[in-house]
Amino acid sequence: MLGVTAAATITSAGTGNVGVYSAIAVSVHVDIICKWVANVAKDVQTMNCQLNKFKNSLNEIRDEFVFLKYSVIAFVCNAGLLDIK
Repeated sequence: MLGVTAAATITSAGTGNVGVYSAIAVSVHVDIICKWVANVAKDVQTMNCQLNKFKNSLNEIRDEFVFLKYSVIAFVCNAGLLDIK
């Protein structure tokens, strides 16, 4: 009977160790995924910043075109070029 109890104890300890090793493996995978997600988030933030700079540049160019458009309209009106046929 002593052999059965010892075998049951060893099996129980082995099962407990598998649970501990599984928990460690899951923890390592979670840490790896968290680091990966953090890196992706940093990359997305960097791209967002660059896109905002690009958007601001486009807005500045648009504003310059609007200024030029109204400058040409004012020039044409002031020069009386609209009366030419």
